[in-house]
Amino acid sequence: MRILLIILIGFMGVSARSQDPVALRSDSIPLSIVCGDTTLLPIIGDTLITKKPLVLRFSNNSSTTDSGTVRSHLELSINYQTDDVYNGRKGNRVIPLVTPGVSYIFKNGFQTDLSVGYDIHDPSPQVNQYTLDVSYNFSPGDGNYTSSLTASRFFYSDQSESTTGDQKGSFEYDNSYDFGFIEPGIYLAWTYGAGKDYGSTFSLQHEFDFKNGKLNVTPNVSMNAGTQNYYDSYYHHRKYKIKGKDKKPAYEHVLIYGDVLNAGKFQILDYELTAPINYSFGRLALSMIPTYSMPVNPADILVTTTYKGSIVRTEMKKESLSNTFYLQVGFTYDFK
Repeated sequence: MRILLIILIGFMGVSARSQDPVALRSDSIPLSIVCGDTTLLPIIGDTLITKKPLVLRFSNNSSTTDSGTVRSHLELSINYQTDDVYNGRKGNRVIPLVTPGVSYIFKNGFQTDLSVGYDIHDPSPQVNQYTLDVSYNFSPGDGNYTSSLTASRFFYSDQSESTTGDQKGSFEYDNSYDFGFIEPGIYLAWTYGAGKDYGSTFSLQHEFDFKNGKLNVTPNVSMNAGTQNYYDSYYHHRKYKIKGKDKKPAYEHVLIYGDVLNAGKFQILDYELTAPINYSFGRLALSMIPTYSMPVNPADILVTTTYKGSIVRTEMKKESLSNTFYLQVGFTYDFK
């Protein structure tokens, strides 16, 4: 408990800048747009990255005592993700993330997680977001049914180019039932910050164990659905917020922003194929999650350009979507 308190107190002392809606800077407009080129910023390929934490299973049950009693313990982890993707949607560029984290798992089922995502695209890494989760995990009865309730708080940098950069937090309910031959799951989420969004994931999976349970592979197919108010906020405040050279204004009094039409409509956003691979030895667990995302239902976007507060041009665009493959690799060390 003393370690946990120190971690939480340290986290509260971190001054992470949360994102408030702001007008785009005057140095944020590409010259081609001002000159009348109707081709806006290119969209770089990406895929869905869920907010679900990387789960590693320890075959030697290192979180229990010799008598089999579950004990509270600390876990340290670090994950690398080749791109930051959410519901099949991507930012203006590839955002590779390295995310170190610390978790404390209580024997009564509660768990706290603190992580920091570093965007390593630039020569020197910069913080993309801080995330604090508090969850309760339970598996009543014969253990085939597993469930968790999670409350999360996000602190994104105002320089973040993530499509979720205006989200502030979420409440999540994740549950599944293992029938032996198949394990269906339902994940529900309510997210606040850039408006209020509702999301859900429906999945089917089956775990295959090897090497006496030390190695397991879990093929999974899932469908993600939800509203897109967060995406509307991304287009309005971040999509066209491009850094100028030396951070000096390039185009005075020019503002460009996008609005996602019908952002509050609940619809299918993407399908995913993935096969998490976990391997554990001693207190260390390794994981690799290859994912292939197939986004659907591209959004209609109204792009507006203004000069000195007056609208000079509007354009309707259809979102450009493409299938994407991305990879996540993680390491977790479990303390008894």
